[in-house]
Amino acid sequence: MEIFGPEESSSWLREQMLAREIETFDELQDKTGIHKGNLSRYFRQQQSPSVRVIPALCDALGCSPHSLLIGLGVIAPSDEDALAFQLDD
Repeated sequence: MEIFGPEESSSWLREQMLAREIETFDELQDKTGIHKGNLSRYFRQQQSPSVRVIPALCDALGCSPHSLLIGLGVIAPSDEDALAFQLDD
């Protein structure tokens, strides 16, 4: 599998946010303590998050660090990951 591009990352984020009734970056900022500008840059793949913000993102989005890194386009999903992402849809 290939690494997610910016469009896939944005789509993945939107799905995660909607599943948790988070409608805006302002709300995600409130839940994570991460500035909404940084959140936007992470999911447009203009900046990678530091290790210290990953737990807050995972807590807010209800995902594992592994899933988050796939969603951000940092690592490529394995075939098993791809199946899990399809099953989550």
